[in-house]
Amino acid sequence: MGNFAYYTCDTTPRGHDIITTMVKQARAVGVTEDFHVFCNKPVDIPGVINYTAGPLDITYHTFKWRLLRDYMADLNYEYFVWLDSDTWFTRHPGDLKAQLLRKNMMWCQLESELTSPKNSKPDWWGVKPAQIIELFRDHGAGETVWSSNGGMFIVRQDAVKQVVNELEQFHRLCLDSGHKKVHDEFVLAWLGQVKPFVEDPENNTSAMTCNLWSCDWMGRFAHKLPTTETWESVDWLTGESRLVQPAIIHAMRSKDAMGMGADVPVEPKPVPKPVPPEVVKVVRTAVNTDSYLIVACRADGGQIYCDFHQTGFPVDFIDTASKLIENELAKEIQRQGVRAGTTKKLGPGGHLADILKSLGFPPCQLCKELAAKMDEWGVEGCRLPENREVILKRLRDQAKAARWWETQRAKALAVSTGIAFRLNWLDPAPSLLDIALERSQTTQTPSSAAV
Repeated sequence: MGNFAYYTCDTTPRGHDIITTMVKQARAVGVTEDFHVFCNKPVDIPGVINYTAGPLDITYHTFKWRLLRDYMADLNYEYFVWLDSDTWFTRHPGDLKAQLLRKNMMWCQLESELTSPKNSKPDWWGVKPAQIIELFRDHGAGETVWSSNGGMFIVRQDAVKQVVNELEQFHRLCLDSGHKKVHDEFVLAWLGQVKPFVEDPENNTSAMTCNLWSCDWMGRFAHKLPTTETWESVDWLTGESRLVQPAIIHAMRSKDAMGMGADVPVEPKPVPKPVPPEVVKVVRTAVNTDSYLIVACRADGGQIYCDFHQTGFPVDFIDTASKLIENELAKEIQRQGVRAGTTKKLGPGGHLADILKSLGFPPCQLCKELAAKMDEWGVEGCRLPENREVILKRLRDQAKAARWWETQRAKALAVSTGIAFRLNWLDPAPSLLDIALERSQTTQTPSSAAV
């Protein structure tokens, strides 16, 4: 195993209690190695060496390796193991040198494959996958490129100064290249797959090491002290899952429980009301090609979420569109909920009025009269050529007078309701009428009334 030490740092108000819980649990499962602790007050447990590090720059979390360089590099250990303070030991991890470090200068888990075609994330720390892959390969990484998590890493004592120097230089390179959000784990991931620091990075992947160390980023043990049970770990980038039973857990969703040294009572969340079927039907991916705004709306567990992606469009418009969409979806849910609890059915005129209202055009008196006439005719009556022409003429006249289709608000709301992809913005009237007739098809008795 070699002579090694763990080290950690937490200067937050509850950091002392979190670290105390971590070290107590480590001792409970037989871990006897020293813990070097940087905290706002001493941790009074045998084998803990306490430091007062003074004010720390936590901007990028690079203090993790700077503490190693500045305080520990010359200590008589063979290697050092960094652990985030929210770490939990379920059992003794065994020989870390043989399992993880081997003959390399450092180790960090290569958590997710950035080069995987299943990668679903648009960026990592503000850098797009393609840029990361190019950057890492330009600086020594191989064909397969991985990400990492900064919750645990190992550095050999005789390589501390060289490793930290490389980490500092690469982080500065990232910042100078315009990647201003890059944190510690981004830099660790790079060095953790570059020779001569790591000769066999393929042996450090999550698949190879997940039963020794895993990160509970999905919150399997949220608000609880982790247990020894097997649980499903989901890959952060690809969404793939595997069953794990790690000796060491980065329990990032258990900080409150570790601060208390016990599970935190959590009130059950109220069960969300189901999204009405008609709303689910219209909540779909839609593209408004006129404004280059892509909005993906989805229903999940009774809640509606909106994801936004922009291509050269002002951020303030995206924010405005987001609020409009959320408001309109909430109104639509309420409208559908009211309809579900009543026996009154909307006719084609009522549906058309609803659609126009959802686009930001409250019905005027002429619109109300048209809606009433359409309801009188019924679905089949509205489809008669002579009646259809009357409806379309009224719609076009009102649209022209009110300049309906020239407003970005109408287009954004059309995206939110899922009808944007069905409208011809040069003349939306026919499509709007067709949608209204479709919605009322099963709720109206046909009529053959003529003008």
